Amino acid sequence: MAIKEIEWQSFRDRMATLLATHFARIVFFFILGLVIFFFVVNWFIINSLSKKYSEVIDKEARLYTIAITENLRSFELNWAFSEILQKSQFPVIVTDPYFTPLNWKNIPERPFRRFVHPTYQTMPYYQLPKEDQELLTWWVDKFKSQKKALPLELNGNKIGYLVYGDLRLIRYLSWLPVFEVVFLLFFTIVSWYGFMMIRQSEQGLLWAALAKETAHQMGTPLSSLMGWMELLKMRLSQSPEQNRSLEIVGEMDGDLSRLNQVSIRFSQIGSVPKLSLGSLNNLVLKTSSYFNQRLPQLGKKVEMKVHTPPLPDIYFNRELIGWVLENLIKNALDSIKGNHGYIKIETLHARAEDCVHITITDNGRGIEKENWKKIFNTGYSTKKRGWGLGLSLARRIITIYHQGSIFVEWSSKYHGTQFRIILPILPDRARKALAEESVS
Repeated sequence: MAIKEIEWQSFRDRMATLLATHFARIVFFFILGLVIFFFVVNWFIINSLSKKYSEVIDKEARLYTIAITENLRSFELNWAFSEILQKSQFPVIVTDPYFTPLNWKNIPERPFRRFVHPTYQTMPYYQLPKEDQELLTWWVDKFKSQKKALPLELNGNKIGYLVYGDLRLIRYLSWLPVFEVVFLLFFTIVSWYGFMMIRQSEQGLLWAALAKETAHQMGTPLSSLMGWMELLKMRLSQSPEQNRSLEIVGEMDGDLSRLNQVSIRFSQIGSVPKLSLGSLNNLVLKTSSYFNQRLPQLGKKVEMKVHTPPLPDIYFNRELIGWVLENLIKNALDSIKGNHGYIKIETLHARAEDCVHITITDNGRGIEKENWKKIFNTGYSTKKRGWGLGLSLARRIITIYHQGSIFVEWSSKYHGTQFRIILPILPDRARKALAEESVS
């Protein structure tokens, strides 16, 4: 009994977790199912009503034909039409044997083509303008194509036809399912887009919260370690092997400062970072120098090539752009299979676009073309290890915080990959901040 209770509790917990995880998706598909159900029911009802109305109109038209034929034995056709069909509500046209209109009633106007003469309902056919005659002929042909033409006979001779159409209400009802299909498609697209936007927003908030919590957790031990490092420097300054010891401590201090820098970067995710004027080339050179010092430890012979022609100073966040460069360089190092490779970093001033470009090229294993955009999605990774956060955060930093763009310029299985970053010299955020400062 206890085992069954535990299994039942486990099952309930799994279902509750599943419901909480996919709640938005379940609600979306539930609403979509309701909309489709009501659409099918509505379509069935409308279709049934249209058929019944059409059957009633067909029978009424046949009765009119019989009445007109009976009255033609003693009266003329125009009198019979005026006396019998004037009370009809559906469109009807009486023609001669050659389908030339003689009398008509309730003839609707076509979209983008209307009757010219205001009294076209009472004027004789041959006195109407040419445009009105063509419009009446068009309706006669349309009703004939719908097989709604009944012959008028007198003494065994065919003297004309009664052609008729459906009520305007039936035509409107026949179009209603089309509008419902369009609405259903529109609702589905908008709902799915909204669902995806909510999902992306939730993911962004999740990663931002994770980054801030990581920075908060790292802050305390880092502060303590930096304090102990200063104390260690003071003690080693009195050591016999002072120079060598201080050199080691200096390297440790550099790595500790870098950890502190990582903590600062994480703390800026999810908030609006400050953009300041600075040299992008200096940041590129400093980042490449950091990796150059550690390349021998990787067991690969990788050549780091850097080309930095003169650039104007731009407004950017040094910490975050440095993070982006480190992510791309690290990915390039991971993609190099053999023991020999190269990574080339270049900067460029695009004067016409008023922006600067950074390209990072490697001769690694490349990226499949269908994955060029997917690699920037949160959680997507081509590596066996990793959470797929690096390029997602890089895109957020470049596009949202700096109003720039980052993308795969080209990639080949045999020639490597090139990423391109485009940064405006003066982003809108920086321009707005400068304007506010000048006003204040």
